[in-house]
Amino acid sequence: MELDHPDHDAQRTYRRSVEGTTPDEEKDREQLRRERDEWRHLFDQLVEEFPEPILAVDDERVLRHFNASAVANYGRPESEAIGTMGYEFFGTEGKSEILAETVARTGDAVREEEFRKVPTPDGDMWVRAIAVPMETLDGEVIGSVEMTPVVTDLVRQRERMAAAQRTVSEEIRAVLDRLRDSAENVADSSVRSADIAADQHENLEAVVGDIADLSASVEEIAATAGEVETTSMRAEEVARDGQSSAKEAIDAMESVDAAADEMATDVTDLRERIAEIDGIVEVIDGVAEQTNMLALNASIEAARAGEAGEGFAVVAEEIKELANESRQQASEIEATIEDVQETTARTVDGIRETNEELSDGIEQAEAVMAALTDIVEAVSRTAEGIADVARVTDDQAAGTEQVATTVEEVAERAQELAGEIETIADANGDQTRLVKEIDESIAELEAEMSAIGADR
Repeated sequence: MELDHPDHDAQRTYRRSVEGTTPDEEKDREQLRRERDEWRHLFDQLVEEFPEPILAVDDERVLRHFNASAVANYGRPESEAIGTMGYEFFGTEGKSEILAETVARTGDAVREEEFRKVPTPDGDMWVRAIAVPMETLDGEVIGSVEMTPVVTDLVRQRERMAAAQRTVSEEIRAVLDRLRDSAENVADSSVRSADIAADQHENLEAVVGDIADLSASVEEIAATAGEVETTSMRAEEVARDGQSSAKEAIDAMESVDAAADEMATDVTDLRERIAEIDGIVEVIDGVAEQTNMLALNASIEAARAGEAGEGFAVVAEEIKELANESRQQASEIEATIEDVQETTARTVDGIRETNEELSDGIEQAEAVMAALTDIVEAVSRTAEGIADVARVTDDQAAGTEQVATTVEEVAERAQELAGEIETIADANGDQTRLVKEIDESIAELEAEMSAIGADR
């Protein structure tokens, strides 16, 4: 890259003529110019063929070189760049100069700390520029060279790495969070399980005592069931005896009923005979009355006869007295017959009521008989059921003893389980601490990766 002004050669010729240099001196100078041109060519070749964008500005901040890589990456031809102010060509937003212009102005080499985004026709490009001043042998700054390595792929890779890092971190943290939650839940569950196991052990010990009491109660129930079975059998016998007695009572009541019927018939016949006697008494009463009338007539006739009729009058008087006595006796007999009739009527009514009561008694006795039959059947079934209960209770007593033994074994296992749960709880605590350590390690790894990415 030629940084001298075009008229420098003419100036050197003029200076040589004025200074009056010798041919050897001129030869040496020519050799120096040739070496300078070779170095300049090498510099131009290096800049042009360098695979990263390189540009150069002079001390007036004008672009003097724009290599092929810069053309390819910035998407603008060299002709537009050469002779243009750097900040005008690149259109630096918010700045009045590019990095090369700054270095040409300050004379200090600069390496950008951060990646910088540069807009291009093909999209954004990321670079990280390095600019160094160009100085003469006297230390005068005559421009600067800016190399802008394209780090777009690196930035994209860093972005992908950061995204992957975030994804991995999020996934790992999510897994760790779930693992932490699970560990905490397991820890809580272990504590609760240990408490439950302890409570279960206490409850099982109480159950063992209850089952022992139950076993004794079942044995007592079995004995009582045996006694009840015996009592039920005795009740069945008593019910059967009652059934027989009720049958005998029914038979006796039926006999009484038959006798009462016969008595009622006899009383009816008696009433009929009394009625006949009453008729006879009425006849006697009539005869007595007629006899009395005849005696009266005889007395009248005797009175008429005088002394001749005195004997007849005496007889008539006696007949009258007999008639009066017969009437009186007939009246007494009639009164007696009325009493007998009343008594007979009451007897008939009593017999009728007795028959009705006997009928009701027979019906009730038959109902009692049916009830006793049902009682016998019920007591028989109850006796059979109680016998079954006694057998089942015996089996239950044996089963209860076996359950008591099993519960004791379960209580022992529950105690062992409580110990194992405590072991699990301790292991879970170690797991929780391990998760915390992993979380801290991931945080450190993220910090290191971020630092590595920043350094790149």
